[in-house]
Amino acid sequence: MDPAPAPPLAVHLVTGGGSSPELALLLRSLAAARVVALDAEWKPRRRGSPAAAAPAALGDGTTLAAKASPAPPKFPTVTLLQVACRVGDGGEGERSEVFVVDLLSVLLADLWAPLRELFERPDALKLGFRFKQDLVYLSSTFSAALGCDSGFDRVRAC
Repeated sequence: MDPAPAPPLAVHLVTGGGSSPELALLLRSLAAARVVALDAEWKPRRRGSPAAAAPAALGDGTTLAAKASPAPPKFPTVTLLQVACRVGDGGEGERSEVFVVDLLSVLLADLWAPLRELFERPDALKLGFRFKQDLVYLSSTFSAALGCDSGFDRVRAC
């Protein structure tokens, strides 16, 4: 007799501020998770666009692009974070939760400390495919939004 198939997982879309029930569930799951899979998404950048290749020079030695706006961030801004958490000890009470986090609509300050604590927790297994780049971009996104000390610099991705 074949074992019963696992029930389908609910996917929670996390948007909005601290009073969002989905955000509260995400934060509880991050704190209790034994295994977490992560994937970050961002808008790709194009290299060598004509405007970027030849900015208009002004009489004072600066360029029009430099006067018009601040320098673009060194790394792309992460806009979407996908998180899957396994919570429990492997017994009957074990459950999995899946989240799609819209980082453009969630207050990053609400998410920074729980993510940092997860990344630094040695008892939680963190999984991601080529996550080193995701981690650099995610760290840059939080640092740009919250200040230079708000990255994830104590995390080592292998």
